[in-house]
Amino acid sequence: MAITLAQSSLQNTLQEVPEDIRSWISSEKTTYFMMELNEKLGLREERVRIIPRLLLRLEVKDLHAAEFVDAISQELTIGPEKAKSIAIELKENILKPIEASLSDWDIN
Repeated sequence: MAITLAQSSLQNTLQEVPEDIRSWISSEKTTYFMMELNEKLGLREERVRIIPRLLLRLEVKDLHAAEFVDAISQELTIGPEKAKSIAIELKENILKPIEASLSDWDIN
């Protein structure tokens, strides 16, 4: 798994992300979806930050798309099949609408 960027580097790197990707990832629709997903998964307290943080790492290229399912599994301490189903939900609801932009940004 990739080494996580330090918080200060993360802020600088986030500024390099294309505006349409940043806007969508931080949109109200995406935020509400994340809240519903956290509720559905029963995530509470600090754990509600796990999936948004993984999406942010993906967005700034600190986490490779190929490692996304494994990262979900490790961070949430769940099995790979459950992690894969969460990743599919995230792909369909958050990533698919900006698929072309992500591809242009070299996130596949």
